[in-house]
Amino acid sequence: MTSQGLTAALRDVPLFSGLSSACVERLVEAGDVVEFSPRDVVFRQGDEGDSMYVLLSGKLRIYHEDSKRAIAVRGTNDFIGEIALFQGVTRTASAQAVTRVRAFSLNKKQLTTLLHNQPSLAMELVETISFRARTALERERKLAARLQEHNQKLERLVEKKTRQLRAVNEQLREQNKREPLTNCYNRGYFQDTLAAWMKRQPYLSLIILDIDFFKRINDTHGHQAGDRVLIEAARLLEAHLGRGQFLARYGGEEFVIVLSRTKLARARRKAEEFRRAVESFVFPLRAAQPGDVTISLGVASYPEQADEGAKLVEAADEALYRAKESGRNRVVTAG
Repeated sequence: MTSQGLTAALRDVPLFSGLSSACVERLVEAGDVVEFSPRDVVFRQGDEGDSMYVLLSGKLRIYHEDSKRAIAVRGTNDFIGEIALFQGVTRTASAQAVTRVRAFSLNKKQLTTLLHNQPSLAMELVETISFRARTALERERKLAARLQEHNQKLERLVEKKTRQLRAVNEQLREQNKREPLTNCYNRGYFQDTLAAWMKRQPYLSLIILDIDFFKRINDTHGHQAGDRVLIEAARLLEAHLGRGQFLARYGGEEFVIVLSRTKLARARRKAEEFRRAVESFVFPLRAAQPGDVTISLGVASYPEQADEGAKLVEAADEALYRAKESGRNRVVTAG
């Protein structure tokens, strides 16, 4: 390539497009044309930034040494190494020829001599480089703003998904505590909670109740009707629960109610309230009347009748058995 051809080629390069023809000619006179074969390393990350290159033909790949993956590809009229040269810093990445490459090269010594001999060129170069730097900084600022906005969106999305996941986990935990038909707490939750309450509270009471003649209800009206009776009974009992009291389905037609900080006499009165509520309710059965569905209840208290959960359940269950043996639809206390 002739000197005139090289001057014309450099005038098309964005880095030098703002310079006068005379200034570009001085650059051509100062620099060299160099060639690289495919896979030749032009410079490595961490090397001294002592030269810059303007690609006249061919392609270079830019990469980081740690990953070896290309982060950019440079071709004709692209330039590399100018920031390191003008700022006197080390290379921030490596460059390797992908194809045969011809490039215009200007090293630190050549640039220093040129600027010393051509002060006007120094001013033009400073203005051009400053403009390019400002443009690059503005691009980086806009990119940083977009990245920040994107990160904020991601953070909001992650926060939203985290809340949803917590809600789902909470729902799953709650579902694991309950049985599906009546939505009452299940037997496992009852046993765990009773044990925990007995450790923390000086006294409490337990009611075990059973729907009277439930098999006859199933046989007469069908199992679906029996399920409706269980659902309505659970709803009725829960409606009469007070603070510090909870209902669980113990199994089949049996339910348990734990009364926190409640002694035996008061627990008996509460059990009587439950019994009357069920007795007076008209259940969804064919030709139903008040009193068609009743319950029997056994009541025991901690620590009066038992000092541990299993014994308390046994005492209340024995009282329930006596309630059923003595005619049903009644409350019997342990002891």
